[in-house]
Amino acid sequence: MELERIRKYIYYFETVSAETACRWEKSVELADGSFSMPFPIYEPEFLDFVDDISASSLMDYSYGNTLEEYGLGMDDELTKRIDTADFKLAKAILTCYIRQERFCDGLWGRAIKEGTFLALLKRLEILLTRE
Repeated sequence: MELERIRKYIYYFETVSAETACRWEKSVELADGSFSMPFPIYEPEFLDFVDDISASSLMDYSYGNTLEEYGLGMDDELTKRIDTADFKLAKAILTCYIRQERFCDGLWGRAIKEGTFLALLKRLEILLTRE
């Protein structure tokens, strides 16, 4: 089941453009004279990916501890470890990217643009076909 899910989303990330998957809503003046902050709006297909992965066994809800176990923090160094990650680490990195958007608006958009989600899914596919 997980392998089917991964392959479906590999195709999605191979074909979607970052600009289509994520667009930024501009700042607007509110009735009280203050301004809203710009924020990302993600297309429904991408949000389906987030929901589907979030409800799957690919999530590591102790991802912070797992990253610490591997001597990693929640930073750009994570992407450098994807190609050599074992299954446990790949799940932790994926979970980190899924969960951290709420703390860093636009993280998902950057991960789409830089191919992070695609790289993670391809790594997970390789690891799952080895089992």
